Amino acid sequence: MAVHTSVMKRARQNKKERQRNRIWKSRIKTAQSRIEDALTNKEAAALEGLYREYCSLIDKAVSKNVIHRNNASRKKTQLAQRLHSLPPSK
Repeated sequence: MAVHTSVMKRARQNKKERQRNRIWKSRIKTAQSRIEDALTNKEAAALEGLYREYCSLIDKAVSKNVIHRNNASRKKTQLAQRLHSLPPSK
C-alpha cells in the first residue's frame, strides 16, 4: 500500500463505490431471478409487474454508472423478447 494520502483516500473511495455497485448488481440479479421463477411457474399475472420493476432497477443502475447503458438495453431487450415469445394467457 502506498503512503501518499491521496492514494489512500482513493482506495477508500474505491472500496465504498465497489460496495454500492455490488448492492445494485445484486438487486438486478434478484429481480431477474424472480422473473425466471415466474416464467417457470407460468405466473403470467405477475410477469408484467416484475418486468416493470426490473426495468426500473436497470435504469436506476445506469443513472448511477453501475452498468453501461448498452448493457442495460441488451438485458431489457433480451428479457422482453422472452416474455413476448410466451403463448398468450387465457
